[in-house]
Amino acid sequence: MKVGKPITFFAIIIGTLIVGTFTIVGSTDLEYGDLVLDSKIESMKKAGVKPVVFPHWFHRIRFKCKVCHEEIFIMKKGANNITMKAIMEGEFCGKCHNGVIAWEPIYCDRCHRYEPPQEEKKVVKIEKGKKYDPNDPNNPIYLSGLTKQLAGTGDPNKPASQYYEEGQDWHPQVLREAGLPVDKYGLVDWAKAVKEGYINPKGTLDPNEEEFPIMDLDIVIEAKSDYVNDVVFPHWIHTYWLRCDVCHPKIFVPERGKNPMTMAEIAQGKWCGRCHGKVAFPLTDCQRCHVKPKETSVTAEKETQE
Repeated sequence: MKVGKPITFFAIIIGTLIVGTFTIVGSTDLEYGDLVLDSKIESMKKAGVKPVVFPHWFHRIRFKCKVCHEEIFIMKKGANNITMKAIMEGEFCGKCHNGVIAWEPIYCDRCHRYEPPQEEKKVVKIEKGKKYDPNDPNNPIYLSGLTKQLAGTGDPNKPASQYYEEGQDWHPQVLREAGLPVDKYGLVDWAKAVKEGYINPKGTLDPNEEEFPIMDLDIVIEAKSDYVNDVVFPHWIHTYWLRCDVCHPKIFVPERGKNPMTMAEIAQGKWCGRCHGKVAFPLTDCQRCHVKPKETSVTAEKETQE
């Protein structure tokens, strides 16, 4: 079903919640971007409750990231000392879950619902120094990273990795039924959802507060490799979701040449990896960022002459 207006989409979401889709979920129902909060697992056990699941997608439909980050929650693991006492006093989740903006924090199972997977996925590791039989179909070099499925099987036009293998189930069925645009991994394309008016999340909790303005500025980042396009960083979509001080200067120094980024570090959760691969689209979607063809000497000379 094609959704043209945000109000129609919200009606679908609300209707689905009423019939019980957003209830206690099983161990396999974590979605892309969900956080499991279990740093206080011992006190949770004493209280007889499960670890908390925080669904980013559910909140992202309703609010921009800047509403919570970083005035309410610091975007760093372990940096938020969240307690039920603090929540009940209106801090952290209690900023909204107060019975006015959202339901009050007395329905424990709505958040305390995480159950660990019954069968953990085992990472396929290559033993150092061991010689593997190249004719053995279970040879680790033929397998994808997290599963024992053969890499490279299936549609040759789609990436052979666990991101695609798992991507089709990373979001709740209701999002697909509502018609939100998705990328090639089956993940919601949040930028497209905003551009085409599928969602209209709030940018502040205070209706009298003026939202931080969007900056429409593209930055070209030259790729170190000669075999991939350069990166175009669009400030507009990032400042739509976040305030500038979330990234500057803690993550990125706002000065040309002062941020020696590498893909290896990004994959380790640094730089762009603070969000991408966690709550923003995965790093394997290279062409979402590497969009500007490198200028050849012939092209540069022609533009100079013109």
